[in-house]
Amino acid sequence: MQLNFLFVTMIALVIFGMIVEKSDAGDCDGSHCGCYKGYCWAYVNEGRVRAGDWWCYTQRSGITGKRSMWQECCSDSDCYWHRTCGNHIQYKGEEEEYRTIC
Repeated sequence: MQLNFLFVTMIALVIFGMIVEKSDAGDCDGSHCGCYKGYCWAYVNEGRVRAGDWWCYTQRSGITGKRSMWQECCSDSDCYWHRTCGNHIQYKGEEEEYRTIC
């Protein structure tokens, strides 16, 4: 019984977090993270946030692991800096250079 309550509570918190995040503006402005081709992206290293550094597409809220479940967006403010990379691929520039990481 207690395990079921805990499970239901966890699901409710995840759903509530998604609803709150949908209604709040993200913390991206295009300088270190933002929206590109309809998906959110972020530089992969906090200390290196200038044009030409490695970046990745970021995942939706609540997704763990590398699942390629990218956060969709219409503007930079739809995106969040703290999201994880959505797969094992990082890019430079406008995707003309990429690398696979573990």
